[in-house]
Amino acid sequence: MGLWPDENRCDILAWHLGDSEEAEAWIDFLGKLEEQGIRGANGLQLIIHDGGSGLCSALRTVHFGAEQQRCLFHKLRNIYSAIETPDELSPAQRRRRRKAIFKDFRAIWEAQHYQTVLRRYLNVVRTYRSTQPKAVATLRRDFRYTVTYYFIQQRFPDWPRQFLRTTSRLERFNRCIRRRLRVANAFHSDVGIQAMLAQETHTFNQAQPLY
Repeated sequence: MGLWPDENRCDILAWHLGDSEEAEAWIDFLGKLEEQGIRGANGLQLIIHDGGSGLCSALRTVHFGAEQQRCLFHKLRNIYSAIETPDELSPAQRRRRRKAIFKDFRAIWEAQHYQTVLRRYLNVVRTYRSTQPKAVATLRRDFRYTVTYYFIQQRFPDWPRQFLRTTSRLERFNRCIRRRLRVANAFHSDVGIQAMLAQETHTFNQAQPLY
């Protein structure tokens, strides 16, 4: 999916039927996109992705000459899952404890300025590294790729922040695909799947503007 904040639009650029999400499959797919002219030299500014291992490995080969941003939704979800609570607490108490701790982690990216983000990040690491080592390790892993959007916004201050730090628009399209798959139950050939994807892509690309 490509986003053009200046033009208030987003489009599905391409899709591919694959057997896996290993690096080799991603390299083949991304390489074709680059051959079509999708690269930094032609205006591409940012690649937003979920941090999957196969995709990350492929982006070291096909890097497009653009910066990377990890999806904050996926990052925060992983942090929340890594937060540990005492077994002796009731389920309700554990949920409240986890939410209270998670609030401190989430606040890192609620800052308006990059320097504030760094201060909050360091404070959270110092506060929780002994009591929440798994959550802190998840936070620290590739943290620099979760704040790229701050630098993009310095160059393009009119670009809405919400579209620079998550893959939410792509996830919306994926939900449409999953819904069609559930309704169909099964496709008897790749041709049927391709026809469905082509139809959903056309519908999505003709839908409402980006914002």
